[in-house]
Amino acid sequence: MIVLRYDRNSCCYDQYIFYRFRCMKYTTFQGKLYGGPYRLTIPDELFQNHYTRKGVCVRMNNKTRMSLVGTGLIALMVVSACSKEGGSEGSSKTEDKTPFELIFYTSDPAGWAQDKFDLVFKEALKQKFPWITVKITSSKTTENPELPASVEEYLASGERIDVVLASAGTAYEYVMKNQLQLDISPYIKKYEYNMNRFPDAIVKQAESMAGSGKGIMGLPFAVAPQALYYNVDIFDKFGVSYPKDGMTWDDVYQLSKRLNRKEGETQYFGFGFNALHESFLNQWSMPLLDQTTVKSTLDTNPRWTDWINYFVRFYSDPAYATLKRSELSWTAEVKRFTHDHTSAMLPTVTSLYTDIDLQGMKWGVVSHPVFAGTDLGPQPYPQYLFITSMNKHAEDTFQVLNYLTSEEFQMQASQKGHFLTSLKDPKIRAAFGQNEPQFQGKNVQAFWPKNYADATWIGDLNGSGWGARVSSAMLDVIFNVSDTNTALRKWAEEMNQRVLTLQGK
Repeated sequence: MIVLRYDRNSCCYDQYIFYRFRCMKYTTFQGKLYGGPYRLTIPDELFQNHYTRKGVCVRMNNKTRMSLVGTGLIALMVVSACSKEGGSEGSSKTEDKTPFELIFYTSDPAGWAQDKFDLVFKEALKQKFPWITVKITSSKTTENPELPASVEEYLASGERIDVVLASAGTAYEYVMKNQLQLDISPYIKKYEYNMNRFPDAIVKQAESMAGSGKGIMGLPFAVAPQALYYNVDIFDKFGVSYPKDGMTWDDVYQLSKRLNRKEGETQYFGFGFNALHESFLNQWSMPLLDQTTVKSTLDTNPRWTDWINYFVRFYSDPAYATLKRSELSWTAEVKRFTHDHTSAMLPTVTSLYTDIDLQGMKWGVVSHPVFAGTDLGPQPYPQYLFITSMNKHAEDTFQVLNYLTSEEFQMQASQKGHFLTSLKDPKIRAAFGQNEPQFQGKNVQAFWPKNYADATWIGDLNGSGWGARVSSAMLDVIFNVSDTNTALRKWAEEMNQRVLTLQGK
């Protein structure tokens, strides 16, 4: 609440009560002046300490008292204010408004094509930071064959990258490997940025990527969905009850067996699995590389044997005997579910499937399965924004990241179904897709696990690529190439040799 005092020909003062929207986070005041409605809108940048623009000066006396003096007729005084934890989300505290270009580089050009980037980021940033021009680029794609083939070639050509947009699994390949990392913890401290907006597991993961005691390199703005999709039509066809939230892997296994059916010439499968990412983000929080020795854990941690055997059993049904090894790749599993409509259930930890992907299929979604006796979902798999070491406007860019991870921006993006928020705010999560017909009536809360498993070390040599070795070991067992322990030893040796190569030894 604020009190407005109006100087009426310097003869008297009248007081009027105005209200500021959202308690100190916006700049619009509304009330009545002389019996009529009155609205006063003040640019965000005026609410800066000792900053002057267009004849209006703001002076901050303390956290709960502020005076604003205009052309001599109006004075505003804050008489009460909201307390806040951490920094002001989405506000810009930098004073330099010199125009500059901010270049984003994405590790996922298919997921962040130019049109999606413009829709999600560009227009919002243009409104918030009109002096900053943003663009996105990537390595070569079918649509842009003229681009360099890799991020290394892009940098070698002399081009600049200001912000890398990458997942937890690709951070090493695009950031650390190219010495682009920058510790942003000084800005977090300076601007009182509140890391408590994120789940604890995500904060720990962000810290682990930089290394113990080395600060934080990136801010997570989105997370991958972690849920179980199912084909409603297949369940209806065979009269099987739909999956439910909170199911264990054992529950899913029993459902899967009931749905491995053949009708006419069509073989239906109860289940598809993404061993690559499920192992990388495993719910037992087992690292694929040991942080101390930087060697594979596949042949040293006996629980990997249990993990492989646990999921191999899904493929022991005769229905899967009709498939070749290549037909159990993750790409093939997705195709059976989204295109062929012959797979009943598909757990995912990396992809958000929409009506376009599911091609008119009647689908539902429930929470990601858990192991018996625990409510832990997979480890978090956020998409991060990394300010690079070659960024000449790092402090201004931090304000951009501050806004992109603010409640204001995240709520707007969530309502439009652009991406799943990285914030733990239940209101923002519940708002996901509310403006999109395809998500109406869907169990969207299932996209976030009740609790994330603790994130394992993600360092300079530990990324999701190692999960492909677990997938290969699992396929060796399914197709009777070797027993589980032999398969794990084989692929552990391959991992260790690859580490030596990456280390230049």
